[in-house]
This record gives sequence, C-alpha cells and structure tokens, in this order.
Amino acid sequence: MAGNLDFDLNDPMVGALIDRADRFLAGHRNPLVQSFAGILGQVLAGRAPAARPVETDDTSSSSSSANSRRPPRPPPPAPAPKEDPRDVLGFGPDAKLTRAMVKERQRELAKLMHPDRGGSTKALQRLNAAAQALLQDLK
Repeated sequence: MAGNLDFDLNDPMVGALIDRADRFLAGHRNPLVQSFAGILGQVLAGRAPAARPVETDDTSSSSSSANSRRPPRPPPPAPAPKEDPRDVLGFGPDAKLTRAMVKERQRELAKLMHPDRGGSTKALQRLNAAAQALLQDLK
C-alpha cells in the first residue's frame, strides 16, 4: 500500500501541498501528530515504514478480518448506585411526606445549590431529580 505513489512529486502543485502539510505538521507538539509527520516524510522519501503485524486472537475462529484489526472495546462503566431521594433532600426514611414538604425543601436547597449562588450544576440536577422522584411517588 505505501510503496506505490500515484502522484508526481515533481509537480509544483503537489510540492506546494507537501510543503504546506509539512509546515502544518511541524508546528504541532502532539506526539501523535509528530509521529504521523515522520511516517509521512518516510513515505514521501520512498522509505515507507514496515507494516506492523496485527495481533489476532486465535481462539475465536469466527472473527472477521475487519474485527481483528480493531482493539477490543473496553467494558461499559458500571452503573452508579441508586441514591435514595429522601437522603438527597434530607428526609429520614420514616418521615411522612407531603407534596408541599418536598417542594418546600427543594426550594430551600436549590437556593443553596444553584450555580449562580456558588453551587454546582450537578448538585442542582441531583436535587431536582430526587425531588421529582419523590413527587412521582407521592401521586
């Protein structure tokens, strides 16, 4: 793949394009971009790097060649443990709640947790989700 170039390096337009790409790539400090620039330079100089062998898992004979080139996907993250909405709003497990009590506590805590008052967006979202869950249970 890398040994056969289909364009003329002596063409002025190709040369200008290569110069612009070289200047662009040389200005980056990212190691991945620098590595790409080095490989591109080797390809243009006719010294393409040797292809690396793809590691395959010989235990599964049903995998296709496209799948053997991709690294395995990491497992999905474990779901966060469910929070008790009563704990978030500061109610005890045995408290007899009414809709008015939940709404009032939500307003009080929202004043403290609001991002405009020094709180965080995540904390306010957590509070609102807990209040909504309790209000749904009280219907």
